[in-house]
Amino acid sequence: MYQFSHRKFTFNNYHKDGTQHFFVSDIHDNFPLVLRCLNELGFRWPDNHGVVFDRLWIAGDIIDRGPASIETLGACLHNPAIEFCVGNHDINGLLASHDIPYNRAQWPFYGGEKYSKLDRFFLQSIFEPLKAHPAAISLTIDEHNLGITHAGIPGDDWDHLVNLIESNGLTNENKMQIIDSLESWSKPRFISNRDAVLHGHVYTSTAEIVRGDSNQLWLDGGIDHGRACRVLQYAPGGNLLGLFNHYEFSFDSSGRIEWLTDL
Repeated sequence: MYQFSHRKFTFNNYHKDGTQHFFVSDIHDNFPLVLRCLNELGFRWPDNHGVVFDRLWIAGDIIDRGPASIETLGACLHNPAIEFCVGNHDINGLLASHDIPYNRAQWPFYGGEKYSKLDRFFLQSIFEPLKAHPAAISLTIDEHNLGITHAGIPGDDWDHLVNLIESNGLTNENKMQIIDSLESWSKPRFISNRDAVLHGHVYTSTAEIVRGDSNQLWLDGGIDHGRACRVLQYAPGGNLLGLFNHYEFSFDSSGRIEWLTDL
């Protein structure tokens, strides 16, 4: 039903064309809140005139739990400024939309009640495009090489992961390590052949975004539990690994932006 895949993106002339790159994860049907945070940071969305626009990269789990289900899925699938890799919630939703019994039964526990109540033919039509989205993204911005997966990677070599995916050599255990495992979070490592690798899946405090000598970063600030919308912005010389600036937004009980901080 879902074939694990890898996609590569390259952006040159970062300083010349002014394209900004932002990274989030686990937005869980909260796209309107993420949109407001990005607008606070000056994110430029595409217009109808071909003007250069910025890019939003999402480390999986775009669906479930939040209030704006169809809006979030539609924006992530069709807005040309957005690219994402799949997470465990996304794959579960895809399988559930095709009435796979186990996944359909799990959906309420995943927080997908709004989706599960929709007409099954409509569900299939809106989830079908998920098949085209990768489990791993290689992103090069000028001289910096970044990787993105949802939960982690098997081993500690990015190129080995790409070879496994492209040769169809992933085991079931490997697949779980990529989309639904705590192993990478519990044992952060330095991943070779990447300057940084970004993940979500596990809520982390600000102090836990990067730990020890690892070049893995965890982006889930717990927006689905009312904590924070965490955004990293690619910025050579930045405060995280010398590659990113870090921002976190909180919201009051009315959904208004309460504060913005950078490290």
